Amino acid sequence: MADISIIVPVYNVENYLKKCVDSILSQTYRDIEVILVDDGSTDKSGEICDKYAEGDIRVKVIHQNHKGVSYARNSGLEAAQGSYLGFVDSDDYIEKDMYETLYSCIREYDADVSICGLCDLYNGVKVWNENFLERCVLDNVTAFRLVLESKILVVSPVNKLYKKEMFDSIRYPEGKTYEDAFVTPEVLYNAKKVAYAPEIKYYYVHRENSITTSKFKPSDICLIEAYDKHLKFAQKNLPKLIPQAEFRYWWANMVVIDKLIRAGKPNKNLYEEILRKIRKNIFGILKNPFFSYRRKLGSIILAISPSVYKMILSKRDKTSTVSRGEI
Repeated sequence: MADISIIVPVYNVENYLKKCVDSILSQTYRDIEVILVDDGSTDKSGEICDKYAEGDIRVKVIHQNHKGVSYARNSGLEAAQGSYLGFVDSDDYIEKDMYETLYSCIREYDADVSICGLCDLYNGVKVWNENFLERCVLDNVTAFRLVLESKILVVSPVNKLYKKEMFDSIRYPEGKTYEDAFVTPEVLYNAKKVAYAPEIKYYYVHRENSITTSKFKPSDICLIEAYDKHLKFAQKNLPKLIPQAEFRYWWANMVVIDKLIRAGKPNKNLYEEILRKIRKNIFGILKNPFFSYRRKLGSIILAISPSVYKMILSKRDKTSTVSRGEI
């Protein structure tokens, strides 16, 4: 039985999959099993998965009808045999010593979760995160706070190693997008200790048709739902973290309304609902210390003149790259 189970949801990524899987199989930490969950791919992704399983006994393949990334991750969780769990997205790739680094951290500090640095790639251009800590151990409240602030820790399940029991009672919400936003803060809060290593070991590839960079879909409302969940949790259990939770909640609303504006407001009722909420809470948004000056200014413009905001948004899209923490 392998020590680490690495779960890779796969769906129509034939142009990216080999680089991803090769980077996993070349890990310096060899005691791994790689679970490739083919989520009903219609390209050659499923065939590529099977070829890897034929060539390396550490690779297991699950073929299933297309049900979404949450279902694929959950299928991987059910099949995992390792004492530790990792997730890699099938269009990303990792450094050859990522799991050795994460494993040494989680063992050294007797942590429930270990996290390494992550680099975003937009159209092949690396965007380095300049916010980081020294190698350290975080308590659960600090980890929850940092993932809400989204400057040092990111909400994605990747670039992390988990003790398997962290998922004993947790599964990804099926039928929802932004499933990681629902789960990762909860997992980190349930951890007694979280080990952090700042070294960049994971490369997160943003594609034009990926969930995080795609045009508006009705399911985008799940992003608001996820951070509404965490806001309510903070209001009940962690009042000191309400500013961070409010930041992420309003950030989610702004992400969705930006997508609606770019798409020509296909859901006018949702657009008007979010705009009404932003106008009603504009002073709270302006007082929140976690929003950038640019986002605060944008919120004022949106509240006063949506048409001007639309023009500014269009110009900005042509000249800038969207970052993970601030939209």
